[in-house]
Amino acid sequence: MKNAAINFWRHMSKILISSQLDRELLLDMFVPASYREGDPMVLVFDGQDWKGLRLFELLEKIMKAGLTLLLVVVAMHAGKRLQEYGLAGIADCRGRGVRADQNARFVVEELLLWLEKEEGLRSVPERRFVVECSLGGLTAFDLFWKHPKHFAGLAALSGSFWWRGRDLDQGYTDQDRVAHRMIRMGEHRAGLRFWLQAGTRDETNDRNQNGIIDSIDDTLDLVTELIKKGYRQGVEVVYHQVKGGRHDLPTWKKAFSIALSWLIQSNLEATTQFEVEATTIYIGE
Repeated sequence: MKNAAINFWRHMSKILISSQLDRELLLDMFVPASYREGDPMVLVFDGQDWKGLRLFELLEKIMKAGLTLLLVVVAMHAGKRLQEYGLAGIADCRGRGVRADQNARFVVEELLLWLEKEEGLRSVPERRFVVECSLGGLTAFDLFWKHPKHFAGLAALSGSFWWRGRDLDQGYTDQDRVAHRMIRMGEHRAGLRFWLQAGTRDETNDRNQNGIIDSIDDTLDLVTELIKKGYRQGVEVVYHQVKGGRHDLPTWKKAFSIALSWLIQSNLEATTQFEVEATTIYIGE
């Protein structure tokens, strides 16, 4: 494997053989050159997109800005994405996500242990986070919700919260959205923090013809469910809406810095330099 040391972070590419997924899995890891045990750790799904997200450039900017965001980033490359991503144990109406449970088990039973035992990256749940976009964002949300002992915060950018048990031509209603139902049926888990983002140009679909695109509706409705469970708006759950934001890597790479800063509770004023036009939306206003 090639290891490269560039400025403040070491970039390492490693292959991990997963018994849960029954395949090899490529990891791109970014570790501070001055790594200290317990530094914050961020797990990223769809790790094959790390170059498109300009992840290394973002980390360099964070350091050069003088922020105390020395963090470990572990980017997991996707394999059989439409099978392994989604909600664990709950396939969608078209049978996607049938191996999402194995994917979640890989993370909590194999990856975290491997990082500690083989790579010496000892993280603590209070400083461990999971971040991703689109279908990976839904997957990250599910992992975070179902394994709260392992993580403290989540960021889902343009998450696929449309995931539904009944298709649109099968008598679909909003009650068929699986992630929303999962929150309604679940219990409040203390100490969790949620950062959710959508762009005003994520898509053009509008199922209920209310003038709001579905990706925003679905994300806002999920925020509402979290608030009903007792999570405080603006404190433990935040929704960012990016004006003109699309369902693409250029949009997400700009929002990524805000997500990381908020999750790790750093100096939020410094995020203005990353040129993201976003609005914090408060439900009911």
